Amino acid sequence: MPEVGAGADSLTVVNPNFANVAVQCSLGYAYQSYMGANCEGPGNAAGFNSSIGVGWTFAPNPTGSDGDGVTDPNTIFDPPPFTGLPFSRAVFLQGATGVLGQAITGFVPGGLYTLTFYLVRAMPTAVVMATKRWQR
Repeated sequence: MPEVGAGADSLTVVNPNFANVAVQCSLGYAYQSYMGANCEGPGNAAGFNSSIGVGWTFAPNPTGSDGDGVTDPNTIFDPPPFTGLPFSRAVFLQGATGVLGQAITGFVPGGLYTLTFYLVRAMPTAVVMATKRWQR
């Protein structure tokens, strides 16, 4: 049965570890820009949704305030150290409306799939690796 992960039957997830996302703001993080903000302005934002190779889309923040984005280590978002983890930056989702998505094709009916992700709360005490298995 097909399974997400290494192997010939893997599904393609574009930029699964956010390595293709360049955080160019000097503070080491950036919010997704919806109104043309950039690193030079007060919004400390970048256009991740329109960047080639990112693969992910942030849903618009309906409040128009600081929302979701990408962070490097050692920022005000206090991500855990990425030492020994398969990534060096993380996405942050804030509030009840934070959404990040990517369309993935190639699922086969009856296939068994595994999704593995890391989850950290706003003030981390530990990194949790979660695995979810489901059958389509």
